[in-house]
Amino acid sequence: NGSWTTVASLPVGRSDLAAAAVGGKIYIFGGYDGTNVLNSVMMYNPQTDTWTGGFAPVPTLRGALYGVGTKGNKVYVIGGWDNQDPFSMTIGATVEAYKVSKDSWETGLTPMITPRAETGCISHGGRIYVIGGGQPGFGNPIAACEVYKP
Repeated sequence: NGSWTTVASLPVGRSDLAAAAVGGKIYIFGGYDGTNVLNSVMMYNPQTDTWTGGFAPVPTLRGALYGVGTKGNKVYVIGGWDNQDPFSMTIGATVEAYKVSKDSWETGLTPMITPRAETGCISHGGRIYVIGGGQPGFGNPIAACEVYKP
């Protein structure tokens, strides 16, 4: 109806996370809590307006993810900064898939061609398109566009 409504707040505030909707629920992955890079996974249920934690953590500790794509019951978490210290970050090309129905991770997937964080992603036609992003040294945008075929 063109209006905003406040819903339940995250139990722990965070920025630079990745989020995806699967099965009518919203899953969030990683991010920063203001001090630390997080690898936790949380799920928001809009029907009950509640948050749930305790899911299998993201295998590779990363922040500035932003990039996730979905195919079926899997969420592909793509790129990000692979380091605890935001001022000595390592650029990530990591791709890992979270299997929602099994609360498990698939690792060792083909990495991105162009490592990056803070990217845009969209799932379409069974493929995940990764658009733009940044490389180390904040403010270093890149123009790379790539497609991942799960």
